[in-house]
Amino acid sequence: MFPSIETAISDCEQHIDKTGVRGTPIEAYLAGFLLIHIYATFDQYVRKLCNDRCAASGDDPVAALALSTLRPRRGEIKISDLGDILSRFDDNIKESFSNSVCGRPCHSAWDNLLTNRHDFAHKPKYPQVTVSDVRRFYADAHDVVREFETAMKNVHPPVSVGS
Repeated sequence: MFPSIETAISDCEQHIDKTGVRGTPIEAYLAGFLLIHIYATFDQYVRKLCNDRCAASGDDPVAALALSTLRPRRGEIKISDLGDILSRFDDNIKESFSNSVCGRPCHSAWDNLLTNRHDFAHKPKYPQVTVSDVRRFYADAHDVVREFETAMKNVHPPVSVGS
């Protein structure tokens, strides 16, 4: 689903193996790059799903207004933010999404991606995770994106108003 992420992870793993930098600050920087790349890719995809769904109304001004209300105010999208987006369409869909991700490995992987990305991007320290850790986070957190995509597909088409 996200070939650029899979390629980046593979490239970083190959580089680590070829150069023998496992467990060094170089691996930490590579892990930090991957955290940022994965989160940015997930964020863009979630926004695309929202944009596509809002555009499906066929009413450009209404779609633009709806889309503007969906964007989280913070720079990161937490699981609760994804649920809030879905609740604006349908509380039952939000509930279904929450039941499918909350308390599961994908939820903790998503949180780990966000926390470690934030620490790397905004604090003067190396990530405390390895590229192998990031690969596992990606594999599990990917389920959150799949569940959100499924939820967005379950949002009923807009009802025509007027005649």
